[in-house]
Amino acid sequence: MGEWELKRISEVPFDDYRRDPVKYHPPGGESMESVVNRVMDFLNFVKSINERSVIAVSHWHPPIATIAALIMGLPPLSNIYRLRISTGL
Repeated sequence: MGEWELKRISEVPFDDYRRDPVKYHPPGGESMESVVNRVMDFLNFVKSINERSVIAVSHWHPPIATIAALIMGLPPLSNIYRLRISTGL
């Protein structure tokens, strides 16, 4: 989260980021384009593994929501915060 790391949501312009993470990203933080590239690399890696392999993924909301949005074909990625993803517990 770049310069927003360890800050309270009230201390940063989080509403802009939440509304459109493609356009707004934390200063010094990862852009949505970078998240998508990283997620696509991961998905390509998963596709290359034997079908019988079991894969567990643990991450935070943006990459997990990006994976879900890409798999389901839900453009635009600026809507990833509309996806409700619960914890595995």
